[in-house]
Amino acid sequence: MLPWLVGVLALVQYLQWMVVQPSDVQAALGFTRGDLDAGRWWTPVTALVVHDSVSLLLMNLYVLALYGWRLERLWGSSRHLGVVIVSTVAAWAAHLFVGGATPFFGASAVAFAMLVATAVRWGEEPQLLIGGIVVRAQWLAVVVGTLLLLTGLESGPSFLAHLIGGWLVGMTAVRILPLPVARAARASAPAAPASAPSAPPRVRAMATNVAPAPTIDQILDKISAQGIDHLTDEERQLLDEHSRRLRDR
Repeated sequence: MLPWLVGVLALVQYLQWMVVQPSDVQAALGFTRGDLDAGRWWTPVTALVVHDSVSLLLMNLYVLALYGWRLERLWGSSRHLGVVIVSTVAAWAAHLFVGGATPFFGASAVAFAMLVATAVRWGEEPQLLIGGIVVRAQWLAVVVGTLLLLTGLESGPSFLAHLIGGWLVGMTAVRILPLPVARAARASAPAAPASAPSAPPRVRAMATNVAPAPTIDQILDKISAQGIDHLTDEERQLLDEHSRRLRDR
């Protein structure tokens, strides 16, 4: 899903540069007070693809490319798309209280949601920066989020709505989404086979030197605790075979 979102953001910005006036694009897709009364119900969602600042667009694209792909692999594309939409709508709702009469647009709420979710989910992981500097992921997310906030505040205090909506959705999503994914996979997993007859003593002695293969439950627990990037080649192969059997049903 992430490449499609990045492509749409870039396409809309290109239209503003080369095809039509930026004000026309922002008026068609961005949200302003009175849109709902006028029947323009889609603008709270389509507002996320419009930007009035190139620097803010580049910051949002940087955050999405840096953090979004890993969260999409953890949640799945459909749930990741849901987080994108819900974070935008949450920021729009906050905008109604703090934005006044200013227009609402931009994908910054999505970027903040990705930053918060990453900081909570993988905050203790070390991140290697240019120059050999190693920092924890949560502090890197704080620094990037601060730069994003300072860039967005140039457009006015209503940008705080993006921070509020993104923070709330990011904190909520990272705590509730991985569990339903694991439960759904466990529910569709085949039942454990009946216990086999006891092997001869010599065979049991030889088997004790061989590590047992991980189960689907153990692999899913590891994904929930550490993320899919920490799976071994054997665990990835078992997970792929299990997914293939589910698709063939």
